[in-house]
Amino acid sequence: LDLQCFDSYEIGKAIALFPLPVISGIGHQRDVTVTDEVSHSRAKTPTAVADMLISRVRDFEDRVDSLAHALTEGARTLTRDMKDGLSVLSRRVQIAAGNKLLNNFHLLNACSKGLRYAFKFMQNEHQKLRGRESNISHLDPLNVLKRGYSITYRSGKAVKSAAEVKIHDSLRTILHKGELLSRVEAGQSEKSVRGNRDKKRDGMANLKLYE
Repeated sequence: LDLQCFDSYEIGKAIALFPLPVISGIGHQRDVTVTDEVSHSRAKTPTAVADMLISRVRDFEDRVDSLAHALTEGARTLTRDMKDGLSVLSRRVQIAAGNKLLNNFHLLNACSKGLRYAFKFMQNEHQKLRGRESNISHLDPLNVLKRGYSITYRSGKAVKSAAEVKIHDSLRTILHKGELLSRVEAGQSEKSVRGNRDKKRDGMANLKLYE
């Protein structure tokens, strides 16, 4: 008679609709009530229910502790591996940077030697160029005229030989300062000029100058 309340429809419905699991422990081993049937779990006595809960809580705590230990060890292992990887990477970076700096130093040294050689080469070429400029300057017609030479033209062409002109030809002679216009009155052959040179005479053609 004292177990009839646990066979109540209302109690059974309330246990079935309860959002959390319900454990029954009425205390009667032989009799099974509606409450026992609709409960999530059942035990023989309330004390057994308490032992069940304590055991499950301990199992849960042990599982949590195990997971926490595994998580801690995993984090330590990952941290150690990452630290080792960073150390290896750092050494590689240092070695690569050192090699790069050494290669750049050798390249810079080679470029410096090349620049010094190029500068010396340019100095030598500059000296050669100045020497050539000096030679060209000596061969400049204006400088030649400064030394007392002259250039005579006939019909716009420079006269190189007395045989190129004839009597009464008009000539134009360029001096260092100014020019002369002349007409050929007489001349000497190249052979006669050579003979006169041997005799240290003036072998120039007799020219009549125009004012």
